[in-house]
Amino acid sequence: MKDKSPYCFLKEKAIKRHQQRVYRIQDELYLRAKEDKSFRLYTGRLTSDPDFLRVSWEQRREANGAPGTDRKTVQMILQMGPEQFLKHTRRELKNGLYEPDPYRLHQISKGPNKAPREIRMGCIRDKVVMGAAELVYGPLLMADILPCCFPVIGRGPYDALNAIRKTMDRGRYVIYGDIVNFYPNIRHDWMLDDLCNRIADKWLLGLIRQWLKSYTVDRRNKRIILSGDRGIPQGAVTAPLWSAYYLTRRFDRPFYEKGWDKEFGATLVRYSDNIYVVCQRRPSELAARMELLLSQHELRLKETRVVKVTDEIPVLGFLLHKEPTGVKVRIEPTRIEKLRRSVQESHEEWKATAIQRIKGWNAYFGYAGEFCREEPETILQPSSI
Repeated sequence: MKDKSPYCFLKEKAIKRHQQRVYRIQDELYLRAKEDKSFRLYTGRLTSDPDFLRVSWEQRREANGAPGTDRKTVQMILQMGPEQFLKHTRRELKNGLYEPDPYRLHQISKGPNKAPREIRMGCIRDKVVMGAAELVYGPLLMADILPCCFPVIGRGPYDALNAIRKTMDRGRYVIYGDIVNFYPNIRHDWMLDDLCNRIADKWLLGLIRQWLKSYTVDRRNKRIILSGDRGIPQGAVTAPLWSAYYLTRRFDRPFYEKGWDKEFGATLVRYSDNIYVVCQRRPSELAARMELLLSQHELRLKETRVVKVTDEIPVLGFLLHKEPTGVKVRIEPTRIEKLRRSVQESHEEWKATAIQRIKGWNAYFGYAGEFCREEPETILQPSSI
């Protein structure tokens, strides 16, 4: 049976001609790479193709992300004319004049007594070029990524939750933990070696090397952060795919190639740098082997935990545990309390923002209603403000 491409649904729902062409090429690249493990990309110059740049721009416009160091927003580009912006960007790429701007450091609080998460924000121009390049080489990387990896195209957080819930029905123990400082600890030389497995175009590899080596501006503390020889910019357009491919080659594939799935009756589910393994026997031994495998790539798990499937397991803001009638899902109480506190502390002028926050919270955590024993009354409504 011929493998179905995850780009099929994009190709089928595309209306505009340039979208149809881009998704058709992606579909063909994916199927070719899936059939031929030695297939490599030599057409990196498609990054400067007008259709690829236009599709990438449309994705950035829809995302409406924060500006980078040049302070240009999506709205500003819309006002000055996106066609002129795309023509200028394409001219830079074709004439060899393109150089990425530095990233802007943005820190997100993770709560009291916790180090903030550092996000690197690229400029809109760099996001468009990164996105166009990913449209070109992404299908080849996706062909190698295993079904246990989330999030990637066509597989989001709910798919990861469903995968863990189904494997818990068949297992006895759960091993879980997250990789400590995963994004800052990825070595550039190893990352590029992995990408060379599918990308042969030196011009495209040069672009990727520039994005990896670009420095970061921290305006709050008035400092410049050099990239060094490791770390991928968390927050960059291509960071999720890079990290997914890196761990696919260095953890996911060795996990199954070593036969751990059969030896321990184990099933792996990985969401970014969060690892969940449901197994039938000898969980402590398997956990030790997993930590040894990660250490070979200069990575380590933080607080690896081994529990029974009947215990509550935190997954993406939810708690899962197995009962005789099946695996149940409920929202983590800390997530509910955090939302309540943020809403109660909001001032009147922030009311509209608070309403949008609650709507987004409802949309994500409403998933729990499908599997909870009762409808979760804890999900707040905008009218409660």
